[in-house]
Amino acid sequence: MARIAVVTDSTSDIPDELVNELDIRVLPLDLRAGERLFSDTGDLDRQLFDQFIDETGEVPAAIEPTPDRFAELYRDLGHDHDGIISIHLSSRLSGTVQSAEAGREQLGGLPPVVVIDSRSTSMGLGFPVLRAAAMARTGADLARIERVTREAIDLTSMMLLLDTLEPMRRSGRVGWGAEVVGTILHLKPILRIEEGVVVPFRRTRSHWRALAELVDLVRDFPRIDRLAVISNDGQPYVEEFMSALGGRVPAERVIFSRFSAALSSIFGPGALGVAVYEGEATGLTSFAGD
Repeated sequence: MARIAVVTDSTSDIPDELVNELDIRVLPLDLRAGERLFSDTGDLDRQLFDQFIDETGEVPAAIEPTPDRFAELYRDLGHDHDGIISIHLSSRLSGTVQSAEAGREQLGGLPPVVVIDSRSTSMGLGFPVLRAAAMARTGADLARIERVTREAIDLTSMMLLLDTLEPMRRSGRVGWGAEVVGTILHLKPILRIEEGVVVPFRRTRSHWRALAELVDLVRDFPRIDRLAVISNDGQPYVEEFMSALGGRVPAERVIFSRFSAALSSIFGPGALGVAVYEGEATGLTSFAGD
């Protein structure tokens, strides 16, 4: 049996209990706001962080881990693993994939490291990571885990409903939708991550209409193996969304999660994210807790 380590970054939004159960290594991004530097970890005081953003009006710049940090982690994991699969947020949204690749180059091929661009973020990244980690736990080799991970990326969709587009507009970041916000600033759009970038998908004039359309989008998937609902501090839209969705997805197939500080600062406090993992046609996928 092969021992393969699974690495991701803090924007994957995987709940801590699953991270711990599946032994996933999460490398945090840093957040720079003015003279302050925050680390996007579970230890971050989110109340203090959100207060700082409210008071300054700044959208912190997310800074990917350096190649040296990746190389150090890979070396440490190489002591007791046969290989590493490192899966990260879209290379069109961040330089994290490129930094991971540069870190891998410092190792000279040992241990073998596969770096994968998820072309997504939040649980759009998290589901492929969970699939990789579940496969790693079975003793699968690196090549098989890579193949399954890439399949999971193709089977995962990530959608967003934002309460306000102002943080995205202020961020000015190409790829995160800032370049199109001016045309939809006064609407309530449903956004989707397509080919690694955030794009408008549906446009409505009220939050409730947008929520209803988001529910319809989820209902229209021919197969849903897992659903993730991501928010900030379980804001009330989560309950409303789940109530409107009804029994489309069994409760045991739903993961509730929280946006990382890096994503929350761009998507805003009232953001609601929904990730759909369609799964393989052969049946329900094995994740932790099944």
